[in-house]
Amino acid sequence: MQFWLSPQGTTRLAETGIETNIFLVILYYLSYLEPVFLFFYGDFSVRRSVTTIGIGQLYIWEFLTVITSLLAFKKQLTIESKIIFLWLFLYPIPAALTEEQHAIRAIIGMPLFALISSYGFWLLYERLVSNNKHITKNLLLIAIALSFCYYIYAYYNYSQNKISDTGVGHWQYGIGEALNYAEINNYQCVFVSNKFKRPNMYILFYTQYPPAEYQKAPHDPEAKYFTEPTQLGKYTIADLQKYNLEQSDCLFIITAKELTEFQQKYSKNQKIKTIKTPEGISKIVLLEK
Repeated sequence: MQFWLSPQGTTRLAETGIETNIFLVILYYLSYLEPVFLFFYGDFSVRRSVTTIGIGQLYIWEFLTVITSLLAFKKQLTIESKIIFLWLFLYPIPAALTEEQHAIRAIIGMPLFALISSYGFWLLYERLVSNNKHITKNLLLIAIALSFCYYIYAYYNYSQNKISDTGVGHWQYGIGEALNYAEINNYQCVFVSNKFKRPNMYILFYTQYPPAEYQKAPHDPEAKYFTEPTQLGKYTIADLQKYNLEQSDCLFIITAKELTEFQQKYSKNQKIKTIKTPEGISKIVLLEK
């Protein structure tokens, strides 16, 4: 612990993405207990949530079941309820050390809230069912069914449209297919546009680049875009506008938005392949010069 509190320790934490500002950590921690995150909107990233008003990490009706359950646990402090409260206190900590409201990093809370909500649901059912058994049962089933249908509607009619627009860019859709094409066809010269995010990682992975070779000239692992020409074996990562590749018989892997610029710069070229998104939008273009 002494090491992590030292200047060397905090530097190491910063390099690994761990937040070292205690005030930010507290704010991040509290964000995982916010009703907006839990019940009404969820994670703000379209990659991890449907990002639709009325749908949080839990169903909106679970606000009632969770509150009911927590009040019951507080009223009867048994060993089981103490474990639940301890779990509730601890669950945000790992995620809070990195950023706020990240659904995947807070996934340890999923079974916790399932237990809390189900107990609250049972309490409500037991208290209401004695007088109006059939009415209560039907109302609860209708509420759950409507909530589930709304989620499915939002997922397929709203969330997926946003994911197709942003997720394709975040995950560099098609870059693996492009690099595999270059490897299968044994190109000895491959240009990769620096408009792709972290293209070096994909080159290392898909080409099974020798670790010993990479260690001779490693790159900054945090670099997202390359402003200067970078060489990885036969692969050159550079800005299409600024870099002139004199060698012939090279494969160019560029974004679809750069196609016009490429054709203006290299009059003699041949389009080899166009990689499209599932929606049919051109994403990556492969050409020979």
